[in-house]
Amino acid sequence: MTYRDLYNEAKSELKAANIEAYEYETSALIEYIFGLNKTSLIIRYDDNIYNEALIRDFLKCLKRRICGEPLQYITGYTDFYGRRFFVGKGVLIPRFDTEVLIDEVLSRLNKTENPNVIDLCSGSGAIAITLSKELENGAFYAAELSDDACRYLDMNKRANSAQNVNLIKGDIFNIHQNFENGFFDAIVSNPPYIKTSEIPTLDAAVLCEPKMALDGGEDGMMFYREIIRKWTDKLKKGGLIALEIDEGQQNAIEKQLVLFGYTEIKTQKDLQGLTRVISAIKNQ
Repeated sequence: MTYRDLYNEAKSELKAANIEAYEYETSALIEYIFGLNKTSLIIRYDDNIYNEALIRDFLKCLKRRICGEPLQYITGYTDFYGRRFFVGKGVLIPRFDTEVLIDEVLSRLNKTENPNVIDLCSGSGAIAITLSKELENGAFYAAELSDDACRYLDMNKRANSAQNVNLIKGDIFNIHQNFENGFFDAIVSNPPYIKTSEIPTLDAAVLCEPKMALDGGEDGMMFYREIIRKWTDKLKKGGLIALEIDEGQQNAIEKQLVLFGYTEIKTQKDLQGLTRVISAIKNQ
């Protein structure tokens, strides 16, 4: 069997399984198992594969993907904002769309020296760690409840040498009491925001991810209400709140922000043209 044969067979099987990015995922699995990036694969397309053990490993991974397991869980990592993050069962996979949230926070905090920033519902730590590396000077806090997610968060903190990220294990509905009012320059979050009733309709790969990282309650708004209500006092006057949101949630979240004294409310769209981020400044 040549690499071309293996590539074409895997690509066809992924396509038949209705996996949209079947070409990319085929290349990613080949790189993961055989260590061949796209350029190397093209060069070796017609070479025979003599390592039967690696072929078996590849086919096992291919089967896992066809059965609905996320590619990132199979390889054990994903790339986010130019850095690699470890992921696996029990932690939400960082999405490219969330990079819009990073861009917005960086643009809003570009004149703030040594900011105190907390990332609520931190998961893998991708947001907190990325901000700590991009801003460098400051203190960053990553709050997460899940034991599994905290394990990956700690792993990613060490892998990215993010010494200025402080991992806080706890429920974000309660741990606000551990901080003084006016402590933070920014509160950032990509919280669970999918309506409970919509969870069963999600793609099979998404359903492999932890429900607690997806379920935003009956209307998808539970975490936004609690974050704004309980954490606003922890922001300095002039402090930033920045939240990833789902399409259709903008108006309801804006009302909450206005109610709690926020101004300069802005939204940002992702590359698909969907409203993905809302941010505002505390004015009281």
